[in-house]
Amino acid sequence: MKNLYLTKVQREQFSLSEKLREILVGLYLGDLCGQRQKACKNARLMFRQGTIHTDYLLHLYEQFSNYSSIAPKIFNELPHAQTGKIYSKIGFTTYSLPCFNEYYDMFYPEGKKSSSKQHRRFIDTFVLSILDRR
Repeated sequence: MKNLYLTKVQREQFSLSEKLREILVGLYLGDLCGQRQKACKNARLMFRQGTIHTDYLLHLYEQFSNYSSIAPKIFNELPHAQTGKIYSKIGFTTYSLPCFNEYYDMFYPEGKKSSSKQHRRFIDTFVLSILDRR
């Protein structure tokens, strides 16, 4: 069983491979949610998909499992405001880690997600192939 909490030394030991950096940029260009809690200086990643995309989310979990303490879980959202339908989602959240800060700061420059033209420089064929899988 993994630790739910990491020490500062443990958090600083995490780094991202080039492949994960490319995947992360592609995900941020899509629907990945980054978060930095008020009491924390490090960012975390929040992966959420409808249960119809469970295979895709489990693939992402395989890529980022070392950065998360808990396996993906299925949960129900509140009823949709207009339709009243309840949607099931699957998701997981990573640890809050310094290795995510550069990307959080790039895509959330003022605490709100932005996908400006400067981010296009990161798109390569590998990132496009990840986006095409979805």
